[in-house]
Amino acid sequence: MSALHDAEEVSATLAWTRWFRRTVTVTALPEPDTAVGRRVDEAAARFAHRRLTDRPRTDRPSWFTPERRAALLAEAREGIRTDPEHNNGKVNAKFGPLALELVRTVDLARYVESVTGVAVRPPHASTYLGYLFDGSALELHLDDERYGDITLLLCLHRKPCGDGSAGSRTVFLEGGRRRFVDLAEREILVFDGVFAPHGRTPVTGGEEIVLLSFGFRAAKNTTGRSGDVEFPPEA
Repeated sequence: MSALHDAEEVSATLAWTRWFRRTVTVTALPEPDTAVGRRVDEAAARFAHRRLTDRPRTDRPSWFTPERRAALLAEAREGIRTDPEHNNGKVNAKFGPLALELVRTVDLARYVESVTGVAVRPPHASTYLGYLFDGSALELHLDDERYGDITLLLCLHRKPCGDGSAGSRTVFLEGGRRRFVDLAEREILVFDGVFAPHGRTPVTGGEEIVLLSFGFRAAKNTTGRSGDVEFPPEA
């Protein structure tokens, strides 16, 4: 598995990510019946036919045991403490030996196919994600296709917010509706991140969230999926 490095050429999906971030923020998502809400919903709808999965899916797999969660969380915390990468409102840390051990001992590609129906190759990219301070969030975006066609998120840690609010959640734009996903510890989320505009609403009230992300390439994707995507207006 590997980490990604920026490419010089701006892809259409990256241009759309910049468009979403200029147009809307996860701090104040517009309602669908507003002018801005309709604009972003129309943008999200144009990608619906390109998605490999019809919707994000959650699960609590048997292989994601309490012991494995605790070990991965310890590795994530050590990485965040010693070699943090502050990126887009969150803290990233490199995967380590325990994440690699998970890949060696669990057939994650087969598991992803069992959940989504999409045949994928073994994961080739991974990172820990920490949302650890009030205001920490992830703005709406489309994933870099180099990371993978399908993204698998494992929830390693969830400290509830203390202010009585719903707290931070993953949000997906689905062309007329917003889907909010609230993961508990030892739950997973799997989705097509390349063509499902998504982000994370802000952490509040002392809340903490730590995730482990894996990227998978679809087995049938041999030439790329975004080469013919039109650029957004004013790109």
